[in-house]
Amino acid sequence: VPLLLAGMRTDPVVIPDLTSSHYRPNRRLTRLVQARDRTCTFPGCHRRASRTDKDHRIPWPLGPTGADNLQCLCRHHHRAKHTSFTVTRQPDGSYLWTSRGGHQHRRRPKGH
Repeated sequence: VPLLLAGMRTDPVVIPDLTSSHYRPNRRLTRLVQARDRTCTFPGCHRRASRTDKDHRIPWPLGPTGADNLQCLCRHHHRAKHTSFTVTRQPDGSYLWTSRGGHQHRRRPKGH
């Protein structure tokens, strides 16, 4: 086992900035967001990220088309967000959904 570990890299992973000036994310950015979220980011939803809308948390063009402003939402929860919720991404990568009535629901990053 020590021989296998000797060849492993310990450098931090650097994710390139794939932010776009366009509304729709490019293919690389889409794949990055899907890999990060893995499913719809609404708490308890298990729709695969590849079958979701890539939603701007801060509406475009006020917010950029970039990994920090995009999230995967199934169509149902995408519509719900626009009518009933505010979503913020927390420093730990979780999503905090706040309803108009002030109720909060947290969606932790997948794999944590």
